[in-house]
Amino acid sequence: MSKIALSVVMPVRDMEHVLPCQLNALSRQELGDSWELIVVDDGSVDDTAAVARGWLGSFERLILVRQARAGGAAAARNLGIEHAAGETVAFCDGDDIVASGWLCALARAARCHPIVAGRIVVADRAGRAFAAPDPAPNGRLIEPFGFLPFALTANLAVRRSVLAELGGFGAMPDGGEDVDLSWRAQLAGHSIRHEPNAVVTKRLCRSYPREWSRYLHYGIADAALYQRFRQFGMPRRSLFAHVTAIARNLRPALRGDSSARYIVTRASGKQVGRLIGSLRYGVWYT
Repeated sequence: MSKIALSVVMPVRDMEHVLPCQLNALSRQELGDSWELIVVDDGSVDDTAAVARGWLGSFERLILVRQARAGGAAAARNLGIEHAAGETVAFCDGDDIVASGWLCALARAARCHPIVAGRIVVADRAGRAFAAPDPAPNGRLIEPFGFLPFALTANLAVRRSVLAELGGFGAMPDGGEDVDLSWRAQLAGHSIRHEPNAVVTKRLCRSYPREWSRYLHYGIADAALYQRFRQFGMPRRSLFAHVTAIARNLRPALRGDSSARYIVTRASGKQVGRLIGSLRYGVWYT
């Protein structure tokens, strides 16, 4: 087998119904060099592992790593990194869909930049893309925390040397590990390059309660990030932005506007999570 130039690490848990779409999209990726896909089954109790094994013949090299117990996204990605042979490690999620040319665009940018963040398009439950603002106007990632920009592990490539220097993903609540890695990398002197041609479609949960729960965990992670990075200048947040978002979209949401419903669901879930996280980590971040 020729030398592996790039490894794709994808953690999965209980994704037997949605994983085939992502595996199909990944199997169609073209890259001049050899590459491998590492699927890390993070304690699934359904047939996710069997689904992944069924695609072994569709890839030049597919490795399935299983954890008997769920250890969280950060631990799963670190386990995948341990099995990676490529000099660059790309990350994606099993419930999203990578676009045609995704891997090639990431690999091309990674030749010149230590960390590459691709473009993420969000789709609603019917598969329709949301009309969202450009997350990287003029090629610069936005800074929603008012601190440093960050890349999402749903669409990310990092040189193995940088991952080794940083010690991989830190122990953070799910939803905060990619922000933590991005910030530690920048504080260590590494820059993040936005690559708009590497596109991933992120599919929202088909259940509003599940979406609310997901953003509740993101809110908890926000407080954990504040505890860790306030010493470096991460500012405290106020209630105003989330309360305003909820108030502005509440009436359209009640009328059935799906975009408004998602905004209200996310904002309320994250705010409750930030309150819980503030109590858990002994900080005040709301």
